[in-house]
Amino acid sequence: MKLRPYTSNGAPAGYWHWCPACEALHGISVQQKNNSGAVWRFDGNFDRPTFSPSIRCFATEEDGSLTILCHYFINSGMIQFCGDNPHELNGQTVPLPDIPEGLFRNG
Repeated sequence: MKLRPYTSNGAPAGYWHWCPACEALHGISVQQKNNSGAVWRFDGNFDRPTFSPSIRCFATEEDGSLTILCHYFINSGMIQFCGDNPHELNGQTVPLPDIPEGLFRNG
């Protein structure tokens, strides 16, 4: 499974996916705004998904500034990492992997 739905306040909100660069789940809000007020478009294809625009994950520093942890596009089931990432997949394109088993109860 490449995407797993999540809810917010009991209502559908978006999808989790596994990031091979961060080795962590990332959430993409498609039906409700996230904490930053952003919402992405999803093409509905669960085998080869496309989300737009690009997805950026941030860390908030003690001084309130934001540091990019991960920045990428997901197009036709491929993760296209942008050139401003601090990790080893910076600038590369890789297949969107399945979410590792055991991260969620009951599947």
